[in-house]
Amino acid sequence: MGRHSQLRSDKRVPRIRGPLTAVGTLLGAVVLATSAAGGSYAFLTATSPIGAGATIKAGTSSISLQLPGGSAQQSVTLPGPISMLPGDIKNYAVTVLNSGNTSLSLAVSLTASDAAWETRVATGNCPSSGLLAGSALSVGTPVNYDTLAASASDTICLQLSLPATVPANTSGSSVNFSVAINGTQVSP
Repeated sequence: MGRHSQLRSDKRVPRIRGPLTAVGTLLGAVVLATSAAGGSYAFLTATSPIGAGATIKAGTSSISLQLPGGSAQQSVTLPGPISMLPGDIKNYAVTVLNSGNTSLSLAVSLTASDAAWETRVATGNCPSSGLLAGSALSVGTPVNYDTLAASASDTICLQLSLPATVPANTSGSSVNFSVAINGTQVSP
């Protein structure tokens, strides 16, 4: 045998490097996912006994609306027909009554309207002229405007305006619209 001759076998030893790499990668992914979730989670509850004399009562609330000279009702219809010319503004004072024993957070939303008219709402009496401050209501977008105490009432101004920039064929036409006033109980 020569100096450079070596013994070789034609049989190869199977490699385990591929499966070990796959297992290592999987283990790394599990560790990474677990650490990324972060924090710890627990469901905790606590109880405390109520004394023998304790009473729990449910609050009540009821909203009604009233036009000047009218009676309180669940809905009101404004005197009409409401025909307007471009640039006209019409104001309607509406009293909102809370006959319940909990305060209400009130929100107003325009539920339907003819596109040319603008509808605004503000707390308090109606102005003698000019537009109410703020933007016109958008259909389906409620606007929070006031908290009404239990057994209290508040006046709101409902204002309709027909902008001077409307098309001429809108002049003298009538408006159909619907406004919803919703109250959410406020915890004492």
